[in-house]
Amino acid sequence: MTNFYSEYKYRSGDNANGAQGLQLMRKAIGVLRGLDGVTNVCELGCGNGFFANMLATEGYSVTGVDLSQSGIAHAKAAYGAKIELRCAAINGGLHEIIGADSFDVVIAMEVLEHLYRPADLIEAAHALLKSGGHLVLTTPYHGYLKNLAISLAGASDKHYNPLWECGHIKFFSVATLRKLMQAYPFTNIKFSFWGRLPWLSKSMICIARKV
Repeated sequence: MTNFYSEYKYRSGDNANGAQGLQLMRKAIGVLRGLDGVTNVCELGCGNGFFANMLATEGYSVTGVDLSQSGIAHAKAAYGAKIELRCAAINGGLHEIIGADSFDVVIAMEVLEHLYRPADLIEAAHALLKSGGHLVLTTPYHGYLKNLAISLAGASDKHYNPLWECGHIKFFSVATLRKLMQAYPFTNIKFSFWGRLPWLSKSMICIARKV
């Protein structure tokens, strides 16, 4: 079988996503604060553990999962005393490793757009969540007006850069992400947005409840 994965190399446990990434993380934490009865959280694609540690600081019991060996190594060195960490693939029976029906929330921050088969993440999250638990996803937003603006600005080569190693290979609108979610037993699918003006948002946040 062909291996489509190329490891993103982390150099430390520090914030790897800059000031804007930190703002999105804080917005996602606000979403979690609005959910009742959340005690444990699993972050899929936790990278170097920076956001997982933010969640732990909020008082949640956190398990972080990533296939990047360097990311998990830095996460363990910096935050291993506060969060549980696993170096594992999301499409490898992850629920058998860390426990099916175990989590109140599964969250994935800007991960879906990097996956050859995004459904792998949705399937893994569904298996990990308790009945009534919530999946929270963030991914770059691509609606009609934003796509048009990118084209008119002559920025398509930069925005959809095919030479970006470990970069984005999937581009979601509300409609396409909703369709993906509806293919699985999720309900109460809701969207909010972050960054820039309405209709030109940088990212969207999708929250859905496992049936």
